[in-house]
Amino acid sequence: MNTKEPKEVHIGIDDFDSPRGMCTTYVGAVISSWLDSRPWASFLDYPYLVRLNPNIPLKTRGNGAVSIHVRLDLNRLDELVDYLRYILSNYADVSHPKADPVIVVFIGPVENRYRKLYRRALTEFIPYKLVSKLVNKRENVIVLKSRKGRGIVGAISSVGSFRLKKCTYELLLYRDPNERERVRDIPFSYILEIDRKYRPKVFASVDYEEKRPLVTPHGPDPVMVGFRSVTPFLLKEILEYLKRRVKFERAIIYKTNQGTGAHLSSYKLVSKVRPYDSVIIRGTVSKDPQVIQGGHVALYLSDRTGDLRCMVYRPTGRLSRVARLLRRGDKVEIGGGIIPSVRHGLTLNVEFIKVLRVNPAVKLENPLCPICSSRMVSAGKDKGFKCRKCGHGPVRVNKRIVEIPRILEPGIYMPSPIAYRHLSKPYEILGMTGEDAELVDSWHTP
Repeated sequence: MNTKEPKEVHIGIDDFDSPRGMCTTYVGAVISSWLDSRPWASFLDYPYLVRLNPNIPLKTRGNGAVSIHVRLDLNRLDELVDYLRYILSNYADVSHPKADPVIVVFIGPVENRYRKLYRRALTEFIPYKLVSKLVNKRENVIVLKSRKGRGIVGAISSVGSFRLKKCTYELLLYRDPNERERVRDIPFSYILEIDRKYRPKVFASVDYEEKRPLVTPHGPDPVMVGFRSVTPFLLKEILEYLKRRVKFERAIIYKTNQGTGAHLSSYKLVSKVRPYDSVIIRGTVSKDPQVIQGGHVALYLSDRTGDLRCMVYRPTGRLSRVARLLRRGDKVEIGGGIIPSVRHGLTLNVEFIKVLRVNPAVKLENPLCPICSSRMVSAGKDKGFKCRKCGHGPVRVNKRIVEIPRILEPGIYMPSPIAYRHLSKPYEILGMTGEDAELVDSWHTP
C-alpha cells in the first residue's frame, strides 16, 4: 500500500448506545474533535449521523450510527487505530447486553457494495453475520470490536452513505456523560425563541399542540439538546446563541439523513413484505376502520396480492384522527414499518397516509312527494310510498340515492410532531431539501 500520498479514510461507529447512558453520537463527537486537531488529517465532509431502519428490534434507541470521512497521511494510520482502540475500551458500556459497539476503518474510496448495503439497511433487517462476511479478510478494512460485533451493520452502513446528498443537519450539545439526570437544564423559553426565529428551516423543535419541546431527550444519555435544520449556517448561529446561555461539555454539527424520509422510498406488494421492512403499500381500504381499545385505529389495506392489517396509534394525533375518516373503497398509499405479531401476523405500523381517491359516501332517502314536495313514507311492504301531508299515493317509486360530502380530501397526512420518527420528513419541510454545504467555521467545540 502506497503511504506517500494521503488517502481517503472512512470511520464507522455504532452501538455505543446503552440504556444506562452513553451515546454513539457523543463518541463520534469525541473522535471528530481529536481528528480535527491533528495536522495530518483533513475532513472530506461533516461527520455523518446516519439513521437506519427504525423497525429493527435490536436497536437501543434511534438506530443511529456515525461515520467520519477524512483524508489521512497513512503513516499515521497506526496512531489513529490505537486511538480508536482507546475509545472502544473507555467509552463502551459492555456490561449491558444491548450495547455491542464496533468501530470500522476503511482505507480508500467507498466501494459500491457498501453503498448498496446502506440503501438496504434503510429498509430491511440485515443480519450482522452477512455484513461480517462482506468485509472478512479485506486488506483495506479494519474492524475493532469488544464483544460479538453486532454493531458492524450500522458502522459499515454509515460509511456506505458517503457522499450523502439527501440530507439535513443536526446541532447536538452534550453534558458530561457521568451526569445521568433525565431532566435537561434547557429553559423552554430558549427553545421557543429559537423556533420562532428560524422555523421552518430549523424544524421539529416544538410541538405547539402539546406545548412541549421536541429537541430535549429524556434518558440518561449525554445529549442535552438537538436542533435540526436544512442548513448548517443557521445551526452555527444557534450554537453561538446557546454558548452565551447554556453550560455544556461539547457540541457538534452532524450532516444526517434525518428528516428526509429515506427509509420510505420502496413500494412493495402486500405478498412481498417481510418482517421489519420499511415500505410503502398502495391499495384500497377493504373495510371501514375499527377503533380498538386505547383509541388506536385498525385499517385493512388490500391490493391484487392480498390484505394487510395497518395500525395507526393514538399518540400519532392528527394521523389517528385522519385514519378514522377513511372508508371502504378509498384508494391510498400507506408508509410505515412491518412488525410481526403472533396474534395478527404481519402488521404495518403507519407513519403517513397519502389519500389518492376517496370513495363517494351515499345514503338512501325516501322520495319527495310530487304534489307538495314533502318527504314521503312507506305505505307498507311492497306497496310503495305515500304522502302524509297531502294524502298523495301510494305510488311505486324507488328510494333516492344521495351522495354525502366526505370530510376527507386527497392529500398527504402526517402524524402530530410529537410522533415524528428521526427519518420521517416533517410536514413543515415538505418540498424543502437540505443544502450540500461546506464545513462552517466552529462546526464543533471543543
